[in-house]
Amino acid sequence: MMGVRRFRKAFLCLAILCLPAWGPPLIAQVALTPAQVALLKRDLQRAEDQYVRQIARIAGVSESAARRALPAKGRITDPVSRVISALERDLGKPLSDEQRAALYSAEGDYETARRRAETSGSKSRRRSRSRATGGLRVESGSG
Repeated sequence: MMGVRRFRKAFLCLAILCLPAWGPPLIAQVALTPAQVALLKRDLQRAEDQYVRQIARIAGVSESAARRALPAKGRITDPVSRVISALERDLGKPLSDEQRAALYSAEGDYETARRRAETSGSKSRRRSRSRATGGLRVESGSG
């Protein structure tokens, strides 16, 4: 019995020591205000619209065809491969290597824009929290 207790205690201590390294997912996040949510949605939509325009320009298809080629949200497969196969099916011919490379580049730009939008949303959340506390920075969570 003593060995099990010692193991539990050691595991708990290790988990507590590693908690800061695991970072934000384990710390409670402060909810965004409705205005911040609206800004985040707008920025994410702008990033997607730009991505769709790039796909349409690269493949020479309409924006609606490019939007149809996008995989469903949360799909696990490689999104660029899904876009390429959908476009090739719609066009009835394979895309050139240059077009494929441009689509991969556009996907990278899209992901960067999404991350930037999500990061700016978290920064505005911190700014509003700082204003609400009179300039004092307040960390969420306990520890």
